[in-house]
Formats: sequence, C-alpha cells, structure tokens
Amino acid sequence: MNKSEMDNLFKFKKGKLSLKKTAIKIFQFWAKRREIFFIVVSLMVFGLGLYFSYISLYKNPWNEEKKSQYISSQRQEISFQEEKFKQVIEEINRKKETCQKDFPPVKDIFKPLEK
Repeated sequence: MNKSEMDNLFKFKKGKLSLKKTAIKIFQFWAKRREIFFIVVSLMVFGLGLYFSYISLYKNPWNEEKKSQYISSQRQEISFQEEKFKQVIEEINRKKETCQKDFPPVKDIFKPLEK
C-alpha cells in the first residue's frame, strides 16, 4: 500500500460516521429483537442445564474401585471426627468440674467500708 491508500483508509467522510446515528440504529435494532435475544439465551441456559444434569446423573466417570476408595475415605474421616468430638466432650466436662469447685468469696469492692 502506498501512502495515499493508507491516508484514504483512515479518513472518514463527514456525515458518513455519526455517533448519534449509530447509537440510534443500535437502539432500534435492540428494541426490535430483545425478546428474541432473551428467548435464545434462556433456551441456551436451559439446554446447558439439561445437558449437565444428564452428564452428572447418567455418565458417572467413577468405576467401582474409585467408589469404594471414596466410601472408605469418608468412613475414616467420620471416625476421625468422632475422636475430635470425644476430645471436645472431655474438655467441656473438665471445664464444668472446674467451674463447680468452691472458690473463696471475693471481697466486694463496691460495698462501703464498715467502721
């Protein structure tokens, strides 16, 4: 390309490209076709939802070995949490016993001194 072709490429004729006219055309296009747009997008979302539901329900990638590994890991986790629960119960009982001990009375600092 020579220089004159490059200059012509970047020049716009006056009145040919108007931001206001372009905005009006875009708005008119949107006003005429917005319902169709929303219907198409809604159908696409609905279709994707159906597809992913089908995949998750009927196309399970786990074989029996993987399922048994998952079940055994869950059982180990449950027993581990049971141990934590027992420790928490022991700590609660220890604190309860500590709170039920008789402590010497505390001198009331708000009571006026007796003469």
